[in-house]
Amino acid sequence: MEKTKLSKYLFYLFVASIIIVVCNFLSNYDDGNLSSIAQIVNFVTEIFYLVIIWKMSSLSGHYRTSAIFKIISIVLIVITFVVGFSFIAGSIIGLGHHNSIESLITSPFNSIMITLVMVTLVAIISSVISIIAEYHEFQGHSELMIDYDSTYTVKWKRLWKFYFWSAILVIVGLLIWLLSINSYSFGLMSVGLAVTLLSGIASIVCGIFKIIYLYRMSKIIENYDDSYIDVQVDTGRHDDIN
Repeated sequence: MEKTKLSKYLFYLFVASIIIVVCNFLSNYDDGNLSSIAQIVNFVTEIFYLVIIWKMSSLSGHYRTSAIFKIISIVLIVITFVVGFSFIAGSIIGLGHHNSIESLITSPFNSIMITLVMVTLVAIISSVISIIAEYHEFQGHSELMIDYDSTYTVKWKRLWKFYFWSAILVIVGLLIWLLSINSYSFGLMSVGLAVTLLSGIASIVCGIFKIIYLYRMSKIIENYDDSYIDVQVDTGRHDDIN
């Protein structure tokens, strides 16, 4: 792949990463309509990001693997939304068939609780898939920069470790949240929210570093001099080594 196209793809990933970080922040810390809009924009941007990663798959098998797992994650999100919405809607429509006050109250409540558990379980599975996808993307970036600036090979591997532990925090927070739903424990729910908040901050920090790296990589490749070849020239002189 020519360096101009590669630089352009990395710049696209840079812009998409900014949008994703902003949307994740709004989704986590805004309770109004802005959160819903951010989630939609985030979903569309994730698909765009996926397309770019797929286009870069000719450079490394890691990019292809990352794209495949990103596809699985997106499909899971869509299925969860459709099934959850249908489940709640069907329960509400079926209220007309209930005669008692108790059934009118408990039926939608149970549907919502079941949907919350289902969404949380899928979110945990999706988080694991996302970890795998990000691992291969980071490895792809690390391999890519060997020929341009090897310092970024180390930086991407270091960033991966930070991302991994922040993602583990997300899963721990979701598990605690799931336990709180089943046990109706307000204390567990508070702990789950605290862990989720901490993991959200860590994810934002990781996202910011990712943005910086992608931008710098784009510029490094764009300005890379193809004529430079790091070789040792044989002058014909051979010094004896005692």
